[in-house]
Amino acid sequence: MPRGLTRRGALAAAGAAALGSLAGCSGRGSERRFWDDPTSLDVDAVPREFDDSVPAQPRIVPVGFEPEVAAAFADRVDRLLSPIPDPLTAERLPHGGFRGRIEAERAAAREALPGPDEPLVPLEAVERYSTARDHAASAVGTWAGVTVEGDPGAVAPDVGAVRQRASETLDALPGPAADPLAGAAVYGPIERWYDEALRRTLVGSGSPADEANPIRAGEAVGDVERVQSYVEAGRYLGDRYAASLADPQP
Repeated sequence: MPRGLTRRGALAAAGAAALGSLAGCSGRGSERRFWDDPTSLDVDAVPREFDDSVPAQPRIVPVGFEPEVAAAFADRVDRLLSPIPDPLTAERLPHGGFRGRIEAERAAAREALPGPDEPLVPLEAVERYSTARDHAASAVGTWAGVTVEGDPGAVAPDVGAVRQRASETLDALPGPAADPLAGAAVYGPIERWYDEALRRTLVGSGSPADEANPIRAGEAVGDVERVQSYVEAGRYLGDRYAASLADPQP
């Protein structure tokens, strides 16, 4: 009488059967496989697929900045930077750390400014102008903090007034729109600017003049200036969009 099959024996038998089936499959040498005759690709045609230009970014906000308004935003950057000597030499400001920070912020402000012929959608233009004003205000705020006669608070917009304007504009949004989807596209980013300003930038902050460290004072001036830029740009674009509607929906 044959002995009973043990667990180890059963596993060994199953393994042998599996290996046998694989060996049988691999023995079908007469059957053609993909790798015996792979599909050829026209590699020379691949680069031509990228010859077409990238489609232009859609104008989610159907109104833009009038030339005089764009010039006013750029002029604000120039006026903020005007008190800082150019070039800022070691003789004028011996402290290398402060001097380097001011020069870096000034360069960043000029780099962020859109060029006169640079094609930007309105929301992107707002971000660029606001970033430029932030850097310029940080530079002049730091400069004011390291000079004997300087006062960082004197070069910054009033914190309370900026907070009040942002809050009032946020409460009035959304405004009229061509349809709900268009309203969300136009007013959504503006609401985000003001909401972030009230929650992160201004709530609980004091005057830039309260900062003892000149670099922190400059950063505080830049924060307020960025929000001020958002308030001005958001109100302008919102009002201009509402005025362009033929049959607005509330």
